Parts: sequence; structure tokens; C-alpha cells
Amino acid sequence: MQEFVALAKSQPGKLNYAYGTSGLQLFVETFKAASGADILAVPYKGTAPQLAAVLSGEVAMTMDPFTAIPHIKAGKLRPLAVMSANRFPSLPDVPSIAEAGYPGVELNSWLALYASAATPKPVIKALNEAVVKIVAMPDVRERLLALNYVPVGGTPEQLMRLSVEETAKWAKVVKDTGFKVD
Repeated sequence: MQEFVALAKSQPGKLNYAYGTSGLQLFVETFKAASGADILAVPYKGTAPQLAAVLSGEVAMTMDPFTAIPHIKAGKLRPLAVMSANRFPSLPDVPSIAEAGYPGVELNSWLALYASAATPKPVIKALNEAVVKIVAMPDVRERLLALNYVPVGGTPEQLMRLSVEETAKWAKVVKDTGFKVD
């Protein structure tokens, strides 16, 4: 990662990156701000075309949620870092973004189950208990880890706090970077 950033700084605006979603573009813009790397955004219509662009050498890099892993394991792509706070179980030799020198620049994807605000509390409680049990099942846990999701489970109140924190975090990033969706 340090070599890539040094290269980008030595050739301002000459390296480019592919993105297929505005979320990934926002994250790369966050990384650019933290690292000082001057790389240009090249939009693609989804993750498959963005991945094809980096595999063909059309662009210098991309950030990809999970579809790149088979290409990494086949030696077709070189991972610089995983964009989470911790290493991925499926890529144990690839440093986290913090280990690569950029702590606080993490993109931790998460999934959650939501229900209508009008859902009765006993139903919410029963749904939450069922989901927590399912996420704790060894086969479900193993499958989620294979997809680089760390099964957590939790309470509706914890999910609400996480949602509020993540919204505030990314709103600040949008404001600080002047990010605009292409």
C-alpha cells in the first residue's frame, strides 16, 4: 500500500481507479484524502465491469467487496490491504488498512434486518432472538466468515446506535471531501 501511495504521489493524476458503486467511490475518496494519493476516479456500471477493468490493466486499481478474492487466490490480482479494521479470515496474509498505515480509514460492511417501526415490540424481540440464534449456528457462522462477514448479532438498540454512528461518520466524510455522486 505504501508503494502504491508513493507511486500515486510521484505521478499526480496519472493513476486511476475503477468503481462500480458510489459507496466504493466514497470510500476511495476517503482513502485519497487520508493518504494524499492523487488518483482519478473512473466510473463503471457495477462491480463486474470495474473488476474486469483492473484485471485487463485498463485501470491501476479498484476496491472490491468480495468478488476479487478468487482472482487474488489465482494470482491475477495483488491485494494491497483489506479495507476493514481487521484482516479477512479468507486472506490472512493481507494486512488491514490500519496495518498498512491508515488507521481510521476503514470500510466495515455490515448487514442488518429491519422491520417497520409499527411492528409490535414482542414481535421485534422474537425476530431478534431468532436471528441471534441463527447467526450463532456453526454452519451459518462458518459461511458468513467465508464471505468475510464477521457474525455479530446483537440487540435492536445496538443496531440503532450503529446506524446512527455510521450515518454520522459518512455524512462527515461526504461534507469533508465535498463528495458528489457521479
